Amino acid sequence: MSATLRWIRADLRARGGQALAVVAVVAGVVIALLLSAALQQGATNPWQGLFAASRGAQIWLRVAPGSDVGALHSRVSGVTAVAGPYRAAAATVAQGKVRQPVELRAMGARLPAIGTPLIESGHWLTGAQPGGVVLESSFAQALHATDGSVLTIDNLDGFAKARASTPTRRRD
Repeated sequence: MSATLRWIRADLRARGGQALAVVAVVAGVVIALLLSAALQQGATNPWQGLFAASRGAQIWLRVAPGSDVGALHSRVSGVTAVAGPYRAAAATVAQGKVRQPVELRAMGARLPAIGTPLIESGHWLTGAQPGGVVLESSFAQALHATDGSVLTIDNLDGFAKARASTPTRRRD
C-alpha cells in the first residue's frame, strides 16, 4: 500500500499539469452532478415550493355544519393546523346565455395563516368591497373575467351582481 502511495506521489510530481487537469475535470463533473440533482429535484417536485409558498396544503373537506374540524390535527398524523370552517353555497354564474355552476366559499377579509391561496395578480378582498369575489385563475380564464369584471351570480336569494377581483391561483 505504501509503495502505491509513493508511486502516485512521484507520478503527480513528474506530471503536475496533468494532475491539475484531472483534479479540475473531476471537480467540474462533481459540481455538474450536484447542480443537475438540484435542478431535477425542483423540476420533478414542484409541489415542494408551492407547499412552502402557500404555508401548507389546501385540502377542502365538506363536513356537516357544527362538525369539530379543530380535532383533525390531533387525530390525523401530519395535520398541524386547520383553517376554517368556511360557509359554502351553490350558485350559478350567468354570462349572457351561458350559465356555469360554481361553489361560493366565504373566506373573509383576512387571509388564513395556513393554506393561503396564492395570488397571481391583484389583491385579496377587503371589507370595503362587500360585493366582490376572488376567482381561481383557470376559472377566471374560462369566463374571460379580469379584474373589475362584473359577474351575474344566481344563487338561492336570486340574482346578484358581483365585481370580480383579479384572478388568484389556488393550486389545490
